[in-house]
Amino acid sequence: MYRLQVNGSGSMKIIAPTKITGYHAGLMFVAGIGATEDEWLIHWFKSHGYTVEGTSKPAKKEKREVATDAEG
Repeated sequence: MYRLQVNGSGSMKIIAPTKITGYHAGLMFVAGIGATEDEWLIHWFKSHGYTVEGTSKPAKKEKREVATDAEG
């Protein structure tokens, strides 16, 4: 039994026209459903008749603090 987990803020659900299970065009599908954050793949699947669900949000960049020597 395969299980596909769709999570993450930028993950888009890709629904294939058939209930395929396995890798197709570089993406893993389970019972016709896959998920990706890759904008190129999302465009490719849309242009080839797949249904795409979800909202693509850019990943949040992590803030990093940089220590500076004030006494130079």
